Amino acid sequence: MIDVALKAAKDTVEEFTQKPNQAGRARNFAEKSLGLPDPGQLALVVITEGLR
Repeated sequence: MIDVALKAAKDTVEEFTQKPNQAGRARNFAEKSLGLPDPGQLALVVITEGLR
């Protein structure tokens, strides 16, 4: 089950990397955030990896 959650977290990072941030502090720099992974989503990947 952890592997499924980890894959979903990584897939979400990939999916949203090409979208501008619309929430949090990065929303002020939406255009500059294009192509960069969301820090909160990356944190979720790290936390999920720690559950293995």
